[in-house]
Amino acid sequence: MAKESSQHTGHRQRMRARVEQYGLESLEPHEALEYVLYQQGYTQETEISCWLPLDRPYAELRKAYSFNKRYDLKKAEKQGLSEAMLETEEDIRQFHALLCLNLRKFDAVPVHTAEELIDFRHSRLRDEVSFLGLRTPEGALAAAACLFYFAQTNELHTQYLATDTGITAYVPSTLLYDAVIREGLRRNCSAVSFGTCTHDRGRVLNTGLILNKDGY
Repeated sequence: MAKESSQHTGHRQRMRARVEQYGLESLEPHEALEYVLYQQGYTQETEISCWLPLDRPYAELRKAYSFNKRYDLKKAEKQGLSEAMLETEEDIRQFHALLCLNLRKFDAVPVHTAEELIDFRHSRLRDEVSFLGLRTPEGALAAAACLFYFAQTNELHTQYLATDTGITAYVPSTLLYDAVIREGLRRNCSAVSFGTCTHDRGRVLNTGLILNKDGY
């Protein structure tokens, strides 16, 4: 179990004391749920996520990108990349392989296997999960994203993003982020979520990552 902060530890101790003295019914419903989960070994995590409201036309959203993002985007747009949804099993396996390469430098692996992602797209979550990819003129996968659609909030969430780190002449991820934003607008989504920007269960802020995402 992850180590609790002193603030959380004190809160748990006070909650336990109340239950021991007055019973579980002395807690508010949300407090009772928290107490029961804590007793079962669950811990609380606080993550920071980047979220972009899609409340303006694309041209206005693009103008609000940072100077560096607009520069990188224009450069990427000149590379002849083709944009398309990844539908076949082979497409999704290529994406997963690229994702594994991206995560290897962090000594990490994707939470989901390629087979699970294929199952999501073709069976269990076919209405919620999709894959958006960018290919070079030669057909190689330059960048791709695994997207989750949340109907309850009408938001498009980037579960995974991966790019070919061997490409150094331009930044394909910039065009990928832009493509995700345009896909969200095409679906009339209320917002796009670019995922969390923290590590170690929310304790460490990845400054470079949040600054990168904040550029949009």
